[in-house]
Amino acid sequence: MIEDDAVRLELSEGSHLSRGDLLDLFDCLAVDDTGHMDKFKVEYRDLVHSLKANTTVADKRSVLHVMIRMRAMQDQVSKQMDDRFEEMTNSIQRIETHVRGDGASL
Repeated sequence: MIEDDAVRLELSEGSHLSRGDLLDLFDCLAVDDTGHMDKFKVEYRDLVHSLKANTTVADKRSVLHVMIRMRAMQDQVSKQMDDRFEEMTNSIQRIETHVRGDGASL
């Protein structure tokens, strides 16, 4: 859409965003649902909602919502990392036990 001059002009005029701002918005909203790094997409509803919300000023409540979501994401990532670390530790212990010849099997 950004490369199409007519569409970009319509988006820019309707949202009062520059080309760079539109690209920044896309980067914030884009998700990779294919597993390929070059195939990002933005849901139409998310784009329209974000373009409409762009003209409103963030209030304390909206900033708190963002902080809460970030904290939840941080907790989720920490738990996943802890789980992976525990799996690796257990695997290393099984390998060490096997190498020592304690009779344990992998």
